[in-house]
Amino acid sequence: MRQTSIFRNVMIVIFCLAIGCIGGLFIAYYLGGGFQHPMAQGTQIEISDGADVAAVAQAYQDAVVSIKVVSKTNPDSFSLGSGVCVHAGGYIVTNYHVIAQSKSNPIYEIYTFLNGDQQKGYKSELLWANDDLDLAIIKSSYTDISYAKMKDRSFACSDGDKLKIGDEVIAIGTPIEMNLQNTTTFGRVNGLNRVGAANGDVTTTRIYEYLIQHQATINSGNSGGPLIDSKGYVVGINSCSMVEDKNDNYVAEINFAVPIYPIIKIIGGVVESYENRRDYVDPIPAITCQDKVFSKYISGAYSGEGVLIKTNPYGAIGSLTLLKNDVILQMTYNKKTYDINNVYDFYYNCLRAGKGASVTFVVERAGAKIETSAVVLP
Repeated sequence: MRQTSIFRNVMIVIFCLAIGCIGGLFIAYYLGGGFQHPMAQGTQIEISDGADVAAVAQAYQDAVVSIKVVSKTNPDSFSLGSGVCVHAGGYIVTNYHVIAQSKSNPIYEIYTFLNGDQQKGYKSELLWANDDLDLAIIKSSYTDISYAKMKDRSFACSDGDKLKIGDEVIAIGTPIEMNLQNTTTFGRVNGLNRVGAANGDVTTTRIYEYLIQHQATINSGNSGGPLIDSKGYVVGINSCSMVEDKNDNYVAEINFAVPIYPIIKIIGGVVESYENRRDYVDPIPAITCQDKVFSKYISGAYSGEGVLIKTNPYGAIGSLTLLKNDVILQMTYNKKTYDINNVYDFYYNCLRAGKGASVTFVVERAGAKIETSAVVLP
């Protein structure tokens, strides 16, 4: 009888454990949005040769997500944006201004929504953000998302690869409200190297340069969605549109995208750091700069040549001390010299040089030009 009792007790324990596991799975199902194979990482989008823009647009539908930044205390308080997956495992690019509220206020959380699902959001983690470039990378808890091909067609590419006026482009995103998920519009490139100004987090004005101007319609909520060329490459991230001029006159179809170049340069490092649980060392120095464009938008801003350093939290980059009020005029690395005419020239050349690169800076300090070597970042 004792053996039977022990056997019965053991069976009861096993039965309870089984029920608990099944219950846990169903809880995970409902909270996580369904069962998901832990190894499912998504596949890269493939575009066949000769595909038309309609086929390109269709191929991208599942790579583009909607993004909500939601208050923990009031789910009805949220902002809406878009994003595009750019790496296996649910790594998504969007605009900084889409997720800014979550960065500045911990009460807000980021959720990504797959195409066709307006109800289930997947909690997402902010991995990298740069307000000056209006770009951010987030990691969705849902990993089986098809991901984009990216191509630099704005900065470090050959003249033959650069975008041209009249090139066809596609914009995909979620304008205005969730029932308009993955609205897809078509247009052409209207201008290159444009400059735009937008309000920052609270009180600052942000100046964005190297913008791609196009006529593929975007609206509020499209921010963070991809700008795709006719070959199926993401070439930019849609950021803003001009809806009225300084006299409050209505303006139509003047839309802007941030070049994808910075993401191409950093995405591998961001992913590697996250998966190895290491802090990511940003190759873009956290130096606040201004160029002469700023004076058109901000009273009292710098109006001279080159790039003025406003703040430098490092004190030194490598062997070179860059001081407040230094003016960066040139950078030389890999046996090539580049003029630094604007803030983006500085940021993008730091990316192109890469971490640990030996760079010669020409700076103007107290009226004198100084040439010295440095390391961009360790």
